[in-house]
Amino acid sequence: MVRQVNQPSPFDLGANLPNPQRKTPTKPAELPFWSKPSAEQPAEMLQPTAPLPQDSPVSTPLPEALPPEPCPPQPLLVIPAQVNLSRPRKLWRWPALYGGSLAVFGGISLVAYLWLANLPPLPNCQTTTPLSSDAHRLYCAQEAARSGKLTDLTAGIAIVKDWSPDHALYRDGQHALGKWSKLVMQHARERMHHSDFKGAIDALNQIPKTSPVYPEAQEMIATWKSQWQSGEAIYAQAQAAIKQQDWREAFNQVTELGYLEHDYWRLQQADQLSKQILVQKKSREALTQAKKLAKKLLPDLPEQMGEAIELLQGVAPDTEAWAEAQTLQKTWSQNLLSIALQHWQEGNSSEAIQLAQQVPLQLGASTSAEDLVKYSHAHKLVEDSAIEAKLSWRQLWSLLEATTAVQQIQPDSPVYAEAQAKLQDWQAQFEDLQTLQMANLVADLGQKPALETAIAKAKQIAPDRQRHPQAQTMIAGWLEQIEQIEDSPYLKLAQQFAAANTKLGLQLAIAQAQVIPTHRGLWVEAQSQVKGWQKQIERIEDQPTLDKANRLAEAQKFDEAMGVVAEIRPERALYPEAQAAILLWKEKIRAAQVAEDRAILDQAIRAAGSSQLTDAIATAAQIAPGRPLYLEAQSAIGAWLRERDGNSKSETVEAEPSVEPSSDESLDVTEPSTAAESIESTESTESANPSGEVADPAPTENVYESEAELSVEAGVE
Repeated sequence: MVRQVNQPSPFDLGANLPNPQRKTPTKPAELPFWSKPSAEQPAEMLQPTAPLPQDSPVSTPLPEALPPEPCPPQPLLVIPAQVNLSRPRKLWRWPALYGGSLAVFGGISLVAYLWLANLPPLPNCQTTTPLSSDAHRLYCAQEAARSGKLTDLTAGIAIVKDWSPDHALYRDGQHALGKWSKLVMQHARERMHHSDFKGAIDALNQIPKTSPVYPEAQEMIATWKSQWQSGEAIYAQAQAAIKQQDWREAFNQVTELGYLEHDYWRLQQADQLSKQILVQKKSREALTQAKKLAKKLLPDLPEQMGEAIELLQGVAPDTEAWAEAQTLQKTWSQNLLSIALQHWQEGNSSEAIQLAQQVPLQLGASTSAEDLVKYSHAHKLVEDSAIEAKLSWRQLWSLLEATTAVQQIQPDSPVYAEAQAKLQDWQAQFEDLQTLQMANLVADLGQKPALETAIAKAKQIAPDRQRHPQAQTMIAGWLEQIEQIEDSPYLKLAQQFAAANTKLGLQLAIAQAQVIPTHRGLWVEAQSQVKGWQKQIERIEDQPTLDKANRLAEAQKFDEAMGVVAEIRPERALYPEAQAAILLWKEKIRAAQVAEDRAILDQAIRAAGSSQLTDAIATAAQIAPGRPLYLEAQSAIGAWLRERDGNSKSETVEAEPSVEPSSDESLDVTEPSTAAESIESTESTESANPSGEVADPAPTENVYESEAELSVEAGVE
């Protein structure tokens, strides 16, 4: 069934005009959202269920009063007449079946994975016994070998070394055996590096024949044994050469050790043997010199045997010469002590002490001799401590050691009385050193009250005490520190004034620094800084003059610049800089004069080349005396005069035209006065040249030499 629906066209002009007799069509009522057709509803449901109203746009007969208006053709809406209204099939059963199957199989897989992931418990290695399974023992051996210790590695090797190829764990055992054997070889190399030859060989012997690296281990053992035997043989030959005092052969064996491959012999033993040879040689030489000296002194000068005993002190222990040196030292010392005791009994204690000091302690002589040696060495300790001007803990220790040694002397000793007298003096010195040491600790705080406390404590040492001069020296140092603390504010304030780097600030700084008296500790430092500030003031005062001269020089007014800079006196700070500027400007003036005169001389040469000799001579004569090219111009003029006049070379010719002086006068060159001479002395400059004008710069030394040569040459001609 097809229905034709007429709709008003937008091109119909009459449709938009108001017509009172015409009824305005109304829009059909819109269906509610629950009644709207969907894509799944049948097409027949689109048909209206009620008769259309009279004013709808459907083609219904209009009243006769309103004739129908023409409308353009509209598209037809075709609605199928029949639609299948049967219910769709239920397809949800198959997806549900598939989902259930997937859930069942997924659950089974998850249960299987959890079952596989739940491994059996690991073996307990603490309960391992020889009766445990091989797998259990292998696992525990592998865990123990992770430590890398040699004992754990050898224990694991012992477990798997006897497994046959038909063993179930043979492959795993061989893999572990090879790995552990390599680690054992590494331990052996480390032991060999630390010179443990026996330990290295024992470690390599732990590698069984069933190990994959057994041949390599045996080869290493053979190599090390061969090298060790060679090294031992060379070392034995060196020791034999040392006993025979064949130092050349001993050093040759050191060279042989350097050819071995192993570092133990090539580096360690070679270095040790070389040092041993040097010590043995030095000890033997000391013993030989001591014996020669003793042979010379014993007949006539036994009192000087201390020199020979002192030479024996150079003999090192554990050397071939040590035993003989000890025997000779004991014999010579006893002879020297006999002479010292004789002097002591004669009342010459100072000579006895001097001789006994040359004898070493712990000699094993008689009691009287030993007491004399102790007393003499204690006396030497006290003397050495008194030499040091600066206080130290070593002085206290020396006095303590001396007093302790003297207290061991028995009353029946011949040196007891004098030792007791010295003991009281040394104990007093020890007490004074303690006082000074405490005062020094207090003074180290660096504060004025601490220094005053230290001075008061040091003044407790009376003038008649041995340590009084040392106390006075320390007091003087602390007083100087106090002066520095008191005067440092003045110097710091002066430095603050000078930091402004102005003339006024520097003058204030100088005035402030001069407040420090001459006898104070900071006076030297203050005067040093005052000199520096004075130089800065001079720079500030003279810098405008130098700047003015530099500006004139930049304007090519070098003569005026040199006149200005000459005002800087020699004692001023900028004088060296001013003199350097003058030298530079002189060089520039000379360069300008050379360029100017060179142009004139070139013009004269060109004129002479054109056979215009008179013009050439007149042009060259424009170069005045004192100019850098004056001599060169005069030489050219002389040549041109000879050429023009046709005179022979032996005749005397004029070097300049008639308007200039004669050639003799021109060649008689004298050194002109220049501004350089006036610059050397400020006072002479001001008196000779008050206007400040500077004359032409003097020729250099080389020019003067060429002038002299030219004068001689002209005279010959």
